[in-house]
Amino acid sequence: MIIAIDNGMSGGICAISKHSGSIIATQKMPIRYRHGSNEVDVLEFMEILGIMSPTCLFKPEIVIEKPGGSKSATAAKSMSGCLHAIRGALESRGVTLHRITPQSWQKVLIPGKGDTKERALAKAKELWPDEKWPNLNKTEKHYKPHDGIIDAALIAYYWRQQIESSD
Repeated sequence: MIIAIDNGMSGGICAISKHSGSIIATQKMPIRYRHGSNEVDVLEFMEILGIMSPTCLFKPEIVIEKPGGSKSATAAKSMSGCLHAIRGALESRGVTLHRITPQSWQKVLIPGKGDTKERALAKAKELWPDEKWPNLNKTEKHYKPHDGIIDAALIAYYWRQQIESSD
C-alpha cells in the first residue's frame, strides 16, 4: 500500500494499492481550530492512517508533498506546519516518511503551463474513470472535486511509478 499526503490545511490523503494502483481510501486533511487558527489534527490523522491500513502485513509506503511553490506566505506557513506535525507523529512511531516536491510529480503526470488543478483532475479521471471524488465544498449543492485528495492520489500514483522503476 502507498499512502500519499497532499500537504496543507486543504490537503488530502489517499491510499492506493502498490500492486494494482487502484484507490483504496481517500480522506480530507483533518484539521481543528486552536489558538486562533487551523492546524492539523494529528490524533485524527493517525486514526485515519490506522483505518486505511489496519491489517497491512507490511508497513505502507508513506509519501508527503514538501512545501514549495506556495502562492502566499500564509500557505507556505500552513504547509510547513502541516508537514512537521505529520512528520513528528509518524517518526515518533518509527514510520518512515518520504518527501517529494510538487514539481517532481507534476512535471511527470501533468506537464504544461497553467492551472495545475484542472490538469490534475483530467489526469485523475483518466487514471481512475469510475472514481467519485469527495466534494471540496461543504454543501452538495455546488459540487467541486476535492483537489487536495486528487493531488494526493496523483502523488501516490507517481510514487508507485518510482518504486516500479527502481525494482
